[in-house]
Amino acid sequence: MSERLGGSDDGPRRDSTATADPAKRGGRVRRFLIPATYDAHPGAVRSLVRTLVIALLIRLPLMPIAAHVDLVSTYHRSYLILHDFHPRYWVPHEILQAMFLILYSPFLALSDLLGWGIDATASFEFWVDSFIQHPQIHWALFLFKVPYLLCDVAIASILLRLFAKEPAKGVKAASLWLLNPIAIFGFYVFARHDAVTILFVVLGLWSLQRSWFIRGALSIGVAIWARYYPVFYLPFLYATVTGDWKRKARTVAIALVPVLAFNVFVVLAETTATAAGDVANPGRAPLMGASSSNFASYLVNFYLDMGWKQILFVFPASAVALVLYAFTVEQRARASGWVLRFVEYCAAFLLVLYATSFFHPQYFTWFLPFLVILRAQSSSPVLRNLHYLQILMFVPYTFFWGRPLFGYLFASIDPAYFTSLPAPWDWIAQFGPPKILLNLVRSAMTATCLFMAGWILWSRREEFSAPAQDRTGVSS
Repeated sequence: MSERLGGSDDGPRRDSTATADPAKRGGRVRRFLIPATYDAHPGAVRSLVRTLVIALLIRLPLMPIAAHVDLVSTYHRSYLILHDFHPRYWVPHEILQAMFLILYSPFLALSDLLGWGIDATASFEFWVDSFIQHPQIHWALFLFKVPYLLCDVAIASILLRLFAKEPAKGVKAASLWLLNPIAIFGFYVFARHDAVTILFVVLGLWSLQRSWFIRGALSIGVAIWARYYPVFYLPFLYATVTGDWKRKARTVAIALVPVLAFNVFVVLAETTATAAGDVANPGRAPLMGASSSNFASYLVNFYLDMGWKQILFVFPASAVALVLYAFTVEQRARASGWVLRFVEYCAAFLLVLYATSFFHPQYFTWFLPFLVILRAQSSSPVLRNLHYLQILMFVPYTFFWGRPLFGYLFASIDPAYFTSLPAPWDWIAQFGPPKILLNLVRSAMTATCLFMAGWILWSRREEFSAPAQDRTGVSS
C-alpha cells in the first residue's frame, strides 16, 4: 500500500488560482460536493455524476417503503426532545432528527406517528397496528431518512477531499461508498442512523490529514458522543498521531471532551430538574450504564473457560494484542503516512470485533469508510475479493434475526402480506438444520474477517525492519 493518504498528510489546501465564477464550473451544489482540484479531470467529474445518479436511483425508491422498528424508536426520542425535558436523548443523531421534525411538523401527523408515550422503544404492536397502517407512512419513511441521505452524500464528498490530490483514487473511494450494498441496506432498508456517526469519523480523518488536530479530535469526539464504539479508535490515534507524548495525550483528551461534557450535562440537568420536581428520575451519567449495555455484553460473550475460575475473553484479548502491535510498530514507523496507518488499525480492529463478537447487521457499516479508503489506496484485488465474500455472507447472516429483518422490513407496502412471510430460518430448514448451516456461514465470515485484518496488518511488516525513527521522521 502507498504510504500516504491522498498524496499528502497535510491534504489539499485551498487553490489560490480557483477564482472563476462557481456557476461556470457547475454551480455551488457541485462545488460543495466535488472539490475544485477535480476540475482539471473532467472525466473524473463525469464518472462521479454518473455514480451519484445511480446511487440516488437505488436509494430513493427504498426510502418510502422499508424500515426496521428501530427507526421509529430513535425518531420517538427525537420527538420527545421537542416536547419534554429529556437531556439524555440529546445526542447528535437525535438532535439532527429533531431539527428535521420541526420542518416536518406542518404536514406530518407526528403525534400519531411518534407520540405513543415516554417509553424509549417502540413496541411491536405499535409498529404493526399503528405506524405502518398510518396513511402518511410512506411520506414519513421517506422524510425520516432524508438526514441519513444527506450524511451519506456528505461522507462521499469528504472521501473525495481525502484524495483531492489523487482524483482517480477519490472517485474510486466515493464510488465504492455510494454503491456499497451493505451501506444501502443499513441506511435505507434497515434505516439506521449510523451514517451520522460515520460522517463525524470521516470528517475527523480529513481534519487530521490536514493537520487540524483539534478539529479532527473533536470530530471523532462527536462520533463517540453519538455512538460509544469510536472510543476504541483512540488507542490507535494515540499510537499513530505525530508529535511527542504530550500532543498524543492532548489529542486523545480532546476527543473525549464531547462525551464527558454530555454526561456532566445530563447529570446536572436531570439533578436540577429532579430538585425542582420536573422529573421523577434523578440524574445518572449515561456512561454508568455503558458497561451493562447489550453492546458491552456482546464483547465478552465469546470466551474460553481456562479452569480454576479463570476465563479468557476472546475479543478483549485480541483487541489488546492489536493495540500492542500498533504501539510496537509505531515506535519505528515513519512520521509520514500516519493517517493511513490509523485507518488500517481501525479497520483491523473492527474486523476482529466482527470475527470474535456478536454484532447486529447495521454494525457492519462502521467498517465501510475504512474499507473504501484502503481499497482506493491499494491496487491489490485482495480487499475487493474478500469484501465480495463478506457481502455474500452478510445476506444469510441477517437471517439470524428472523422475520424482523425479512418481511417486516417492507411491511409498509402490504402489512398483512409481508408480516405473514415466514422467516428465512424456516425456509432453510427444508435443506438441513438451519442452526448448523447458518453458523457455517458465520464461521466463514469470521475466517474472512480475520484473514482481511491479517492482510491489512501485513502491509505494516516493513516497519519492523526499518531504522528506528522519532515522530518527526528523523532516523535515530
